[in-house]
Amino acid sequence: MTLGLVLLGACGDSTSAPQGGVTPSASGSGVVAGDIPADVRPQKRAAAERQAGVMMRSVDGKRVYVADEDNRVVRVLRLPFLEPVRPVEGAASPTTPPSASASASAPPPKPVHPHQQSLIEPAPPPQHVDHDEVALPGPPANLLPLDGRLLVTIRDPGMLLVLSERPDGGLVEESRIELPADAWGLAITKDESTAIVTSAWTHRATGIDLLSMKQTWSLEVAREPRGVAIHPRTQVAYITHLTGSDLTRIDGVMSKEATAKDVPFAPAPALTPHGSKLSATLGYALTFDEDGQRLLVARHAQGGLGLSRWAGAPTIDVLQVATDLPLLAPRIPEKVLAVAPRFAALRAEVLAAGLQMQYLKAKFKSSENSGSLAVQPRAIAVAHKSRTAWVASEGGDTVQEIDLESPAPALAVRRTLRVGDKYFNDPKVIGGHFITIPTHCGAPTGLTLSEDERQLFVFCRSTYDVALVELDREDSSSRWSTEKASNVTIGRLTQDLLGAEGSRGRRLFYGALDDYSSQGLGCAGCHPEGRDDGHVWHEVVGSNATHFFIAHQNLAEKTNAGRLGHPRQTPMLVGRVDAAGPYGWQAQSKDLTARLAEGFTLHRWEPYEEVDPKHWKTGVRANALTTFLRKGLVAPPTIKRPLTETEERGKKLFESPGTACSECHTPSSGYTNRIAYKIELGPPQPGFEEEPGALFKTPSLRFVGGSAPYFHDGRVQTLTGLIQQNNDRMGKTNHLSADDRKALVAYLETL
Repeated sequence: MTLGLVLLGACGDSTSAPQGGVTPSASGSGVVAGDIPADVRPQKRAAAERQAGVMMRSVDGKRVYVADEDNRVVRVLRLPFLEPVRPVEGAASPTTPPSASASASAPPPKPVHPHQQSLIEPAPPPQHVDHDEVALPGPPANLLPLDGRLLVTIRDPGMLLVLSERPDGGLVEESRIELPADAWGLAITKDESTAIVTSAWTHRATGIDLLSMKQTWSLEVAREPRGVAIHPRTQVAYITHLTGSDLTRIDGVMSKEATAKDVPFAPAPALTPHGSKLSATLGYALTFDEDGQRLLVARHAQGGLGLSRWAGAPTIDVLQVATDLPLLAPRIPEKVLAVAPRFAALRAEVLAAGLQMQYLKAKFKSSENSGSLAVQPRAIAVAHKSRTAWVASEGGDTVQEIDLESPAPALAVRRTLRVGDKYFNDPKVIGGHFITIPTHCGAPTGLTLSEDERQLFVFCRSTYDVALVELDREDSSSRWSTEKASNVTIGRLTQDLLGAEGSRGRRLFYGALDDYSSQGLGCAGCHPEGRDDGHVWHEVVGSNATHFFIAHQNLAEKTNAGRLGHPRQTPMLVGRVDAAGPYGWQAQSKDLTARLAEGFTLHRWEPYEEVDPKHWKTGVRANALTTFLRKGLVAPPTIKRPLTETEERGKKLFESPGTACSECHTPSSGYTNRIAYKIELGPPQPGFEEEPGALFKTPSLRFVGGSAPYFHDGRVQTLTGLIQQNNDRMGKTNHLSADDRKALVAYLETL
């Protein structure tokens, strides 16, 4: 059943109780704690975890909560919500390869090829999961169950929402705490007296006293703060970021005088080219080990070495808390990495099976093996009894178990289990060279463990499915199978409101396995949430005149006679793709479909299959992605107040003939006229080739305040620097006073 609960309470009142009914106590029992004698009053139970997630188990172990951002609800799933499908004793598992089953006599079915498209049968949806849903005042990001309460971060309007658990398992609003917009990450201290919330778009971290339900401090931090973890024995917290490799450290989290500082933390030292420094992105998740001595951070290392790693490699990096230094030193040239023996063993296994080596290469590309972390790490759930952790691969549709005590967890994965399923059942999307998008359980985003840690629950965002993984039962499926692991059961929560086309686009956007549209990295790998990774790529022209992106100078130097390529900063997508066209940094694509087709060729290292802009394979993918990009992405929060006096002054300057800003950045068309101009910026940035005579399209200024760095080559880090260094190249700003320039920047930050 689905139950929509009306949430009570006023937004501005941080301590208000629900109007009507019984005032919930901290335990959610429906009576006031003071009415119960102290000697029979139940002890408060500690939170199961102190870091929030998209999917979390309740403290009493009876429910699982899911923060469904797309549908603006919390879903309440009472355990057990899925009955595991167990194979009959002695019978072969449906995913067991024929060679592993004595009773199997028929060869495995082959994927349907393009000329057999009409033979594809759409996969029926998985079993429906009966649950309740609680409507929220805005899209939820993460949630954290306490004893009798549920804390939820709301993105827009920014707030921490406190819900009380009723005796029947329902939820009712207790209070709201107003926060900077785009509230996202959440963690609490061990004594549960203090919480920290990160606000992504407004780049702030806020401390909250959970006893008084009031803010105690709020600090500005680097761009796109996401995951947050508080040390179990000190007043120190660490924050990851969606862009850049540095962490933020907060000292004195329980004090009103909390301070923030940057902690340099280069990613993937074992996979970094010698003498180089890599950047990182996708810093959604982090956790401490059991002793609190090391901090593990999951992210993507842009330019990390590996097979087919044009975009880099996923990684889990370990920080020594006592020194704030990486556990691993930079890689030593010629030293054999720990994964080399595993690769040799896999090579022998593949050759023995009579498969081609390119098949092995593709499997390493999509992280099917159990020796390296899968693409686009998204969430972490710690298994305390085994001192391991489970990591969700958003792009690979897998979950992987890592060792909390390994110096390089990403290179020593214990096991990999596929939760994605039905990859050849979408009649409009035929598999690429190997695999395509899942129909069931795509883009694992949330993880939580059962109380006994024998079951893992997974929320799959691109299909709105939940999966039950039985950890105490071994998976009997083939290593090369495109079906879910045999110890995984899938259920569906709701249908996609965007329909079949939008659902297809959503799965393409998050997934990394459709090698027709990309190679080993989904759209969300560079454009998380439709935003951008802040990275400047090398666009290299290949020997056959094809263009492709490379993440790092070292990799560019080793391809195509050492050509470094031209700089191309990742553009923001959300809120900027509604126009007919043209698209591309140089306005080279007449419309969005043409740009997507061009992107399919750029985001890959080896073209297994040439992309034809007029081919139906390109068309169905481009059309589906267009629907999702325009209807499914949610824009960052905007200012919902009158402009300040300074901002109004900046607006008048922006629109005045004297600056001529609005002549090219036309407000009525998304702050761009979409025309390409020649701009003299001087010599190219180090590590890139000169591009004489190049024209660049006027970029949109929508959300420009949160999309640094600037220019196509990312040479300017701030809007203030952009105005100061403009030198009348874009509009006329040299004559502006210091106060005028500050006003202009203030206005730009409101767009």
